Amino acid sequence: MIKRSFVETKGKNIYKETKRFLYHSYNKFTDNKPKVLLLVYHRVLKNKHSSPLNNIVSLSGFIKQIDEIAKRHAIVTLTDIIQQCHFGKPKAKIQVVLTFDDGYSDNYEIVLPVLQKKGLPASFFIIADYINSNVPLWDWQVIHLLNSDVSIKSTTVDNQIIRQGIFESRLSFAFRILEKMKPISPAKRREAISYLRPKINTSFESDRCMSWQEVKKISEAGMEIGSHGLSHRSLAMLPYYEAKEEIKKSKEIIEYNIEKPCYHFSFPYGGNQDYNQPLIDCVKEAGYRACLLNVHGYNYIENDSFCFKRIIMENATCVRHLLG
Repeated sequence: MIKRSFVETKGKNIYKETKRFLYHSYNKFTDNKPKVLLLVYHRVLKNKHSSPLNNIVSLSGFIKQIDEIAKRHAIVTLTDIIQQCHFGKPKAKIQVVLTFDDGYSDNYEIVLPVLQKKGLPASFFIIADYINSNVPLWDWQVIHLLNSDVSIKSTTVDNQIIRQGIFESRLSFAFRILEKMKPISPAKRREAISYLRPKINTSFESDRCMSWQEVKKISEAGMEIGSHGLSHRSLAMLPYYEAKEEIKKSKEIIEYNIEKPCYHFSFPYGGNQDYNQPLIDCVKEAGYRACLLNVHGYNYIENDSFCFKRIIMENATCVRHLLG
């Protein structure tokens, strides 16, 4: 059983939701333009689970959220929104697109059956090199290992020793490690993780990413499959030629395996520091029709479909305040 060395505070969630409520109220009464809300989920698990990366929603919470959203707004495909953007004609005042990043197996085992039962569309953004790997993403591995053994006070990343400060929180220490690892090569990441693994006997199989067979079944079920890159690195931190390869090659690999075009791209991490205009131009040149960020906010139909903002969904997110 994993020790809960990362503490989630109710106070932080209350502050966040209060802030969203205030912004939601302001936007609702001051902005009358038709809006598109792109919601991004990562993992949905049957039981409540510690979520240091804020990327896990419980199954009951997920069902409650999408049921409430479906009562309030139209849930449509990303392709439909892109077509509306091109013609500049919104179909409703508020429309919602469900997106899922990273490609974990629970997207197939848990999320897909729920969406099928409720007749809802969604877009799944996968990391090509992790499909069929039988392991979770590198950042989940690091968090899991650090959470499993609180005696680990230092590690080595790219020949640099990173130590936990005397008064530093465990989570702060973990995020400093993750930030250092975001731009380094997969080989250097494996080396960094190897410094942690000898101390801990653990298996990652239960938290693996999907297989190509599972990805293809999701596609055959009518869901859209997009690219989230090759290796889950921050593309803006890479040499341009490497970032370009991640954008182009991931598309080719996905199309080969699902036997359909891959039209959508989601920047890994997707924050302001993780993309730039040359990379957006590269996404266009590669043949994608949309580019998604993880910059918080909503969108207008007349927006460029290559800079969609998204709203990261958490277990505590109140769907009544999505405009915040």
